[in-house]
Amino acid sequence: MDGADQSEFWVIMDKYDDGIYFAGEVHSTAASKSKDPASNLVQIVSRGRAFGNFLVVNITDDGIDVKLFNEIGDKQKWNGQYVENGHLTIDKSSSDIDISSSGELGFIDTAWC
Repeated sequence: MDGADQSEFWVIMDKYDDGIYFAGEVHSTAASKSKDPASNLVQIVSRGRAFGNFLVVNITDDGIDVKLFNEIGDKQKWNGQYVENGHLTIDKSSSDIDISSSGELGFIDTAWC
């Protein structure tokens, strides 16, 4: 998004402490977080072309857990076999929100935005 975490959209989402939002229609999967250390807002952009990957989102009172699964197998697509290839957790069980991410859901460097 133009302006990244300075865009009007991001500022409004951050203001109301929504925690996470999902975007799509790009040809990659990425997770990003504001450069502002006071912000806990996370953006996940995902692709799903030909059902080659998908996200599983589990929401509880204490947080949000997101897993990314990518298809594997000998065929170009429609193998029906998936492996976890990324993980993002927002833990709200204490007053200090803990956010961790790895794999394809590891936070991208937003310094260029």
